[in-house]
Amino acid sequence: MLAADRIDEASAWARTCLDLTDEMRWVAFRPWPMAVLGETRLRRQEATVPIRTALEESFALSCQLRDPCWEAANARSLALSYAAENQLDVAAEWLADADRRCSRVTDPYVALKVEILANRVEICQRLGRNEAAAALSREWIGLAARAHMDAHVARAAALLARRDSH
Repeated sequence: MLAADRIDEASAWARTCLDLTDEMRWVAFRPWPMAVLGETRLRRQEATVPIRTALEESFALSCQLRDPCWEAANARSLALSYAAENQLDVAAEWLADADRRCSRVTDPYVALKVEILANRVEICQRLGRNEAAAALSREWIGLAARAHMDAHVARAAALLARRDSH
């Protein structure tokens, strides 16, 4: 729903998941919908401080659970919160950390890794780190192509093509 920019539906899904996890006392599942909810709130341009506070708590829980996907998802959403405030260096650090966390297992959640790479490219471009953006774009293309994520392949290829034409 986030990829389709259906923010209201993604937010409703995340809130329903959180209600269910609370009802079932399934604490170990909370970090995933928290990361999604954080991103929906950021896309709505809500105040970042309360969003970040909730994400930091969720990130801490995911670290206690030692779940690389939950950790990476929350680290990515934290990065997006810093990017929303134009704190790009901090956002870049969080995205690099999200990438490391997602990649520390032999079977990473590929769709999440692709999103992290896309965000890393965007932040590198905004910081003027064009060589890093190009290298990450190539990684992004390769992973997205293997995962049949054609829209991501097209976006990454277009970024490289624009860079090479300048």
